[in-house]
Amino acid sequence: MAFIDFKKIPDVQKRFGIRHIENDFIKIEENVLPSEQFLQELEFSRQYIPVFASEGARCEAVIYPVLREVYKAYAANYALWIKEPLAYDETLSGTPDYFVSTRSELGILIVGTPPIWCD
Repeated sequence: MAFIDFKKIPDVQKRFGIRHIENDFIKIEENVLPSEQFLQELEFSRQYIPVFASEGARCEAVIYPVLREVYKAYAANYALWIKEPLAYDETLSGTPDYFVSTRSELGILIVGTPPIWCD
């Protein structure tokens, strides 16, 4: 069953017995400001790219640049994955647009745990 087949998070929780726990797993640094280059690129996209024309336009012109800019502060400990297939088991699998995992001890090409995905 693909991720998209589930309509609500509680459906997945019930099906797989996943308990919901809220926890701040990333320490947020105060006074972290985006780079001037990032702000200029985002403003350019806002002015000249029709970001509401499609999901792809939003992903490439807005979502990914924001994720990447935030990710820079955490890159030593976490991995940012783009369109990487993910499988929980034979039943639950899919390819989220983006997700974050811990860095694997096996290297940059291996997904660590726990995965967090955004689709």
